Amino acid sequence: MRTQTAGTLGESIFDSEVVPSSLVEIAPILRVANEVESSNPRVAYLCRFYAFEKAHRLDPTSSGRGVRQFKTALLQRLERENDPTLMGRVKKSDAREMQSFYQHYYKNTFKLCMLLIKLIVLSLPRLTKPLMYFLRC
Repeated sequence: MRTQTAGTLGESIFDSEVVPSSLVEIAPILRVANEVESSNPRVAYLCRFYAFEKAHRLDPTSSGRGVRQFKTALLQRLERENDPTLMGRVKKSDAREMQSFYQHYYKNTFKLCMLLIKLIVLSLPRLTKPLMYFLRC
């Protein structure tokens, strides 16, 4: 995982998931936030909020290199995004928003997997002939 010095922290830190080395555990959470941002900004906000909480648990005194600056930048982003994402929330609560997003994501992922399985099964007769020829040689 790459790290970044305190002097270069900013908005782009969350886009590239660059975190201080002592907070490397939150990088996957920020990556998910970036991935879902376009489809559901509130879920992305909630992921970042969880990342902030976890960062605070990992380094409560912000003594690690770049941690204080990182947490400050993340908190500022959370403050900026709370109201707009709250207004765009579809469900009545954040918990329901997360649940709905997950169910939609799971359903679409399952459909995609089933489609891929069908394509593979339908392609098997065409694939087995060349494979059998190759195995005879």
